[in-house]
Amino acid sequence: MPTVLLFLLASLLAPSLAVASEAQYLSVGRDVMVHSGADVSDTPLADDDPGWTAADWQALRFRDAIWLRAVVEVPPGFATGDHPMGLSLNAAASAEVWWDGAMIGRNGRPESTAVGELPGRIEAVFMLDDRQLREGEHRLLMRLSRQHGSAMISTPIDQLSLGPWEDPLDDALRYYLPSVLSGGAVVLAGLFLLVTGWRSRDPAALWLSASCLALLLQLGFESLRGFVNYPYPWHGPRLVAIAASAWLFGFSLVGFFMARLRTPRPIRWQLALGLLALLPFFLSGDVVAAAVLLVFLGGSLLIAGMARKNGHPDAMPFLVVLALLLALLLLQTAAFLDRWLYVGFSLVLMLFFADHVRLHFRTVRERDAARHAAQRLELDLLKQHLKPHFLMNTLTALAGWIEESPRTAVRMVDALADEFRTLIDVSDRAFVTLEEELALCRAHLEVMGFRRDRAFVLDARLDPGSPVVPPAVLHTLIENAITHGGNVDAPASFVFTARKGDRSRWRLRLDCPAGAEVGEGSLEGTGLAYVRARLAEAFGEDWRLQHGVSNSGGWFTEIEIPGDARCT
Repeated sequence: MPTVLLFLLASLLAPSLAVASEAQYLSVGRDVMVHSGADVSDTPLADDDPGWTAADWQALRFRDAIWLRAVVEVPPGFATGDHPMGLSLNAAASAEVWWDGAMIGRNGRPESTAVGELPGRIEAVFMLDDRQLREGEHRLLMRLSRQHGSAMISTPIDQLSLGPWEDPLDDALRYYLPSVLSGGAVVLAGLFLLVTGWRSRDPAALWLSASCLALLLQLGFESLRGFVNYPYPWHGPRLVAIAASAWLFGFSLVGFFMARLRTPRPIRWQLALGLLALLPFFLSGDVVAAAVLLVFLGGSLLIAGMARKNGHPDAMPFLVVLALLLALLLLQTAAFLDRWLYVGFSLVLMLFFADHVRLHFRTVRERDAARHAAQRLELDLLKQHLKPHFLMNTLTALAGWIEESPRTAVRMVDALADEFRTLIDVSDRAFVTLEEELALCRAHLEVMGFRRDRAFVLDARLDPGSPVVPPAVLHTLIENAITHGGNVDAPASFVFTARKGDRSRWRLRLDCPAGAEVGEGSLEGTGLAYVRARLAEAFGEDWRLQHGVSNSGGWFTEIEIPGDARCT
């Protein structure tokens, strides 16, 4: 949080810093004279040559070598002698420069062929002393070529100005200060979201983590020009990389809003396919990252607006931030890509984390409530085994076995003791192994078999590496089947299967014999409520329970749970 606040403060101060620096520069007038004969002559042309034509240097389109001429008016007191001065040229071209008829430097070597041209750097500063910058008019002449230029670059000459020379690294740090400060916060947020999203299988967090990664890539490519004075042929691939990063960022951001605001699945597919179809267009031609972000921010705003219309409680804050970002993009396009995009995305992150904290505390409250409910139902479950009706029937059956078969009576006492011992041992634990749960079930089936003089069998079919489960869940379902089934008097087999599915999730299924109908509306309400409370306490909302009549005419219950829980 301190990093984000520092970043926001720096973002607000950075515009004033930039204005203070740029005020010392003298831009060369845009109206210049251009001559296309530089590919046949290395000698500067005379001013009265008929080949000179008026042009705007920011609108020039050229590949072969050209001459460019301008008259520069230096105002009084411009060069004070206390700071080195220079002519700054930011251009995707090689250049040779003359000032008042004298060559002051080269950036690469312009030539009429790609083989002969030596590519220059994307930025060059040609030093000038106080004598050269005396008050009055001066003649600027340049020879330029861009044989290795990219077709994506529509304005080869980006800046042409006079001003104090500064260390390029200092200038870049000042200009990109807000964006650089945001990088640390975005890295930490991306790593946190990746880990938490992966562990909790939260698609919204994973999409936002992907947005962080893409935004860092875009920041790296955007700021590369400020920190690395690369050869100008790299400029085209850099623009492609910026556009691709912006597309990845926008696509991930749209994915986040679709997942977070629960956009209907058909609309998700339509948006995703439409945005994928735009990718080739964004990576070819003269399309800047601002156009890419305009499309994706507009799509995100549409998603948030639909969610708000459908009554989603969390849509409004995101809607406001997205509307603000779109307004800044339209009003301050140049500053948006270098500064405001990162400010706005930090606000999105802050909203997400605030929402994440709120959801976390709500989940904790719900789990506490589920735990209290499970504890209350656990007491009801234990009391059900100790209530007079259960004990009377069990003791009556035991008395009969004592008279008829004392050895069977001893076995019944042992089975009853095993069931109570195991039930007491597991009742206060959050998880038990599946083997412990099955042992409890078999002990109960043995006791009920003695009571009803019938054979009850539990057929367990388990995949390797079985999961842990809340205690007495399966035991409760079997007890309900026997107690409320009514017709389960003949020898019967209960079939339990545990299958491991995708993403390490487990599907547990209990098939009861015919006659054991234990639907949710039956008399076993306490038992099924206990099962649901135990599952909610153990897995939050990450579980599923369904039941109904099986193909064999019996009753089935199927539970799906995650497999990453650990027995404590």
